[in-house]
Amino acid sequence: MDRPNWSGRAVASDLIRPAERFQSGWWLLAAIGCLSATGCFFPPPPVDDGSAKLASIAPVRVATPSFIPNGGSFVGSVDVEITCATVGAAIRYTTDGSSPTSSQGTVYDGPIRLTETATLTAVAYWPTMVDSDVASASFEIAAGGQGCAGQYQGTFDGDDQGTIAVTIAASGRLDGTWSDGGEGSGTISGSLSADGSISARGTPSNITASGQFDFTTCTAKGNWSDAAGGRGTWTLSRSP
Repeated sequence: MDRPNWSGRAVASDLIRPAERFQSGWWLLAAIGCLSATGCFFPPPPVDDGSAKLASIAPVRVATPSFIPNGGSFVGSVDVEITCATVGAAIRYTTDGSSPTSSQGTVYDGPIRLTETATLTAVAYWPTMVDSDVASASFEIAAGGQGCAGQYQGTFDGDDQGTIAVTIAASGRLDGTWSDGGEGSGTISGSLSADGSISARGTPSNITASGQFDFTTCTAKGNWSDAAGGRGTWTLSRSP
């Protein structure tokens, strides 16, 4: 510490910047004042740790789940997938229309098979984020293939002619065979939707068939085409 300056001439302590002289002087006076005090304490100035800024940042919400398919009408059953755009998020769901939470509902671990009419709801969540909004979709399941499940026979004509024999299950699944009466024959597989639309494919000629089913008469008709450019029409009726 520099000695007192009684001469009026500048010494080292006079060259200290004013702010530093004030700061060192304040702590010196504080120390002298505390010599006769008990429990004297001078807290350091507050430190900005950024907590105020963090408190002002809005929390991030998990993306709302999506259903595939997103509701609709189906025959017999339907398999529903639930997805979420937030990577790593977990999903819980219910099938009775009630709202799931991060702690209530069934944990989603793969496609859900619905065999009865239901309202599917789902929520996605992640520990460090706000739970997603609840997603909902309604699924109408027509039971028993509308009473038309069973064995069917039919014909196809056009660029090729032959016969068809298929089974339509209560779930709407369609499976069978086709034959043109000669060397051509193969299998048929497809589905019947609740609105009566039929979509099927045949092998080995890469046949594509589509049509409409009449639930009143249990009959169907439509069109077909194959990879060779052949095309024509087809009909089906329930076997006696």
